[in-house]
This record gives sequence, structure tokens and C-alpha cells, in this order.
Amino acid sequence: MILTLDALWNDPLGGTENNVVFNARNLLYLPEFLGRYFAMGTFEIARYTSHIELLFQQIDVQPRVVPLAVVLIIASALQVVFLVYFLLLNRDKEAQTIKRLLLISAAIVFASFLFSIKPPISYTFYFTFPLILTLSLSAYAFYIDRWRLKEWFSWIFMLSILFHLTHMLFGFNFKSIYVDRDWASLAIQHKEHLLMGARRVAYFEKPDLSELFSTEGGVLSSSFEYLHDATRPQFISDRRASTGEYALVMTDRAPYFPSFRMQMEAGVNALKGSFSYWSLYPDSITLVTERKADQFWKATRIHLEESTADQWQEQSFELSLPVDERGEPFKMYLWKDSESMNLIYIDALMLVPLHTISEVDQRQ
Repeated sequence: MILTLDALWNDPLGGTENNVVFNARNLLYLPEFLGRYFAMGTFEIARYTSHIELLFQQIDVQPRVVPLAVVLIIASALQVVFLVYFLLLNRDKEAQTIKRLLLISAAIVFASFLFSIKPPISYTFYFTFPLILTLSLSAYAFYIDRWRLKEWFSWIFMLSILFHLTHMLFGFNFKSIYVDRDWASLAIQHKEHLLMGARRVAYFEKPDLSELFSTEGGVLSSSFEYLHDATRPQFISDRRASTGEYALVMTDRAPYFPSFRMQMEAGVNALKGSFSYWSLYPDSITLVTERKADQFWKATRIHLEESTADQWQEQSFELSLPVDERGEPFKMYLWKDSESMNLIYIDALMLVPLHTISEVDQRQ
């Protein structure tokens, strides 16, 4: 609770109020909701593997699991039918108690989705799993005693264990952290979690850094200092910095690379830039400059040397621009050129607009 005080102070609701709206369309998901709800008490495997796409990936790598997957998918569908049959037709006192609890909990959970911007998703109502498990065990005991299905359930149980073992092997060889052990080692060594990938929220963040730049005297500059650490974008890191506390971090695992906008005076035809950097290995980055008004696009490659310990290095560059008498804004963004296990920090970026420039390397 103490660790969240800063975020609560700056944004008490955290934007959740924007997600609470009446959504009548979710009424159409009632059959799917009930199917997912009861599937938690079965040998259901499609959602156990997180997504059906992941199940198809496993089948592509392990085609021998196709018979197992088909049998278990059919069995899980039949189990849902058995559970519903047990609820509707069993008149035992115990079954009636379970029935009331399930119906009340299902009604409350589904009603909550009528005020959600997203449709019902299984993981959002896992807290009802104990109720479904109680129903499942009671139903299986009922069927085993009266219909003598012990052998049938035993076979399904063993096939389920076998499938989950194959799924574990698939995950170990293709999806586990063991596959990325070199990245994990590097992330631990440099204490940079972005080497292991970005959090899901990063895919929804806008990579526009314009608000972090000052334009004093017509010069665009930034040391990437962020006012509220709790809402800091993931590509702004506090692990290394040449000035201040933060720097821009670039890795191959980022879902995107940052951009910023620059409003220039009319007649500007060149830029002179400089920045500080720290790079684990020799590498290069590309600064892309574009202007939609005249369909201008230019990429400038900037080479970086390997840095040692905490030694930051300085880099400068120049680029020519087409003259625009109207002063249309430019959009600029950075990307990392090579696909390698490298870690790059950029800080103290400065861009100086020029009305004239002596020789600029046209090969840029």
C-alpha cells in the first residue's frame, strides 16, 4: 500500500473510471460466459494454454498431441453438459445448495460485465473456481456411483496428465525463460528489466516524448527527466543517466521506439544535434526525420562505440532539410539498427535548427 501512495496521490482512480460504462453488447456473450464458467470444472485445455493460438503452435511443433487434444476438447464439452445436467435434474439437497450458490455468483459476475468495456474473459472470474470445483467433484461422484463411469473418468484423467506433460515440454523448449537465459543473465547483470521485454501496458503507451523536450531559444533539448515516477513510460529508465536521474533506453525487446515532434522556424534547412550515450557493445541507431506537408523523409545513421563501466560518450551529427517557408512541424523517431543483445542509453539530446549549413555529408 505504501508503494502505491505516490500513484494514488497523482491519479487516485488511475483512469479506471473510463472503463466503467454500460455495455449492453455484452449480453450477447451470455452463452460464451456460461461455457467458460462451467469449463473451469472440466479438462478444458484450449484456455489452459492461455490462447487457442498457443495450442495450435504446440500442435505445429508436436503433431503427435493432436489425438490427445481432440479427445480432451470433446471430453471437456461433454463434461460441461454433464455439469449442467447435474444442476438441473439432481434434486439432492446438496446439489440444490450448490446450484443456488453457482447461479447467484454467475449472475453477479456476468452483471459486472454489463459495465465493462471488454467482454467476459476467463481469467477475470477465476475467483469463482472453488465453487465450480465443488460442483465438479459433486457431479463426478454422482455419475461414478450411479452410472459407473469410473474407468471413463480415469482414462480422461490420465490423458489430461499426458497432455499437460507435453505442454510443459513445449513451454520449456519454446516459451520458458530457459530459452532466453542469455537475455535473463544480461538483464540481471545490468539490472534492466526491459531486456526481458516490456510490460503489457507498454503496447498501449504513446511513444511520443515531445512533452519531455524544451524549446528554449529555438533549441530542442531533453535530458528525459520525468516528473512522476509512477507514471513514467517504460522506455525512460532510471538505471543509468549522464545528467539527472533518467535516460532513454533502447533494446531489441521494446515493442516500439520513441518519437518526438519539433516545430521549426520558417527557412530552417539543417539541424545540428548532439547527445550522450552508453552502449554495451558497438552498434548504431537511426534518426528518422519526416514532414508530412511535403512528404519529406530522411534516415540518418549514427554509429556508437562500446562504452566501459560508467563512462558516457558524446556523439554529434548534422543533417540537411528541405527549406520550408511555412515552418511546418517535423516528426522524428529513433530506432535501433541491429538485432543483437545490446543495451543503449541516450541522454542530453539537443537539436539546433540552422538556416544555413556548410558541407553536410550527403551520404547520410
